[in-house]
Amino acid sequence: MTPARLPLFRVVFVDWHGVLSHDRFWSSVFEVRRSRLRPALERRLQEVFSGELATTWMRGETTVDHVVEPLRDVLGKRRRPDFLQKRLHDDCLAMQVDIELATCLRSLAPQPLLVLATDNTDDFERAFRRANERSRHNQDPATLSGLAPIFEDIICSSATRVFKAEDPELFFGPWLAANGLRFKDALLIDDRADNCQAFEHCGGTAVLWSDQPVDRERALRTVGRFTQGPPPDRPAWGREDPREMQLMRRRAAGPPVGSTLADPG
Repeated sequence: MTPARLPLFRVVFVDWHGVLSHDRFWSSVFEVRRSRLRPALERRLQEVFSGELATTWMRGETTVDHVVEPLRDVLGKRRRPDFLQKRLHDDCLAMQVDIELATCLRSLAPQPLLVLATDNTDDFERAFRRANERSRHNQDPATLSGLAPIFEDIICSSATRVFKAEDPELFFGPWLAANGLRFKDALLIDDRADNCQAFEHCGGTAVLWSDQPVDRERALRTVGRFTQGPPPDRPAWGREDPREMQLMRRRAAGPPVGSTLADPG
């Protein structure tokens, strides 16, 4: 009998927004066209995500209560004061996922471990943890609620108080250390090049995810090869350009000690 091949990586970190899902917060509110709340919420979110409030929210330094406070008068008398807080939780659970990638990840679990790694809010993390408590045999992979049980854990910027590209050692390091792992044992799937590059600088391997068909096919093949076969001869996140060649040379020489990037991801 041929022995089963052990996975090349012991943990695969997967980003959420831009990789597994593109759904926005409060999607159900935006589906109701004739509502005073919809345009008011749209304006408020534009304010939040065009300024520093989004950063503090995703760092766990402020709460959804502060974010929605200016909308209190728009809720009307029929809605509960915590309507938007509860709706955000429910909409996070109902976020649609990329079926092709979800199917690929389901085929990997439980070896290697799957961990969601996201620059996100504490509201999203709570929704994930609620869904994560359900049976791993849930066969509906179409939403966060259905997919969460295949993940071992979540690392969220609202808990780490730092973004992935800002300080990957602080973001990923404590989880890796607590589980007896190092960056070289880990693979990251992310849609941001700065996140991938920062992860590679710490000694990990990263796959840059894209919605372009050619890039998606390449990424899915790479994930399968990384988790089941021999290591690739080059980093997967980059394209064949000067940045990739520089990264290849850095990896050949070994990752720099204590490397971090300053820009939040």
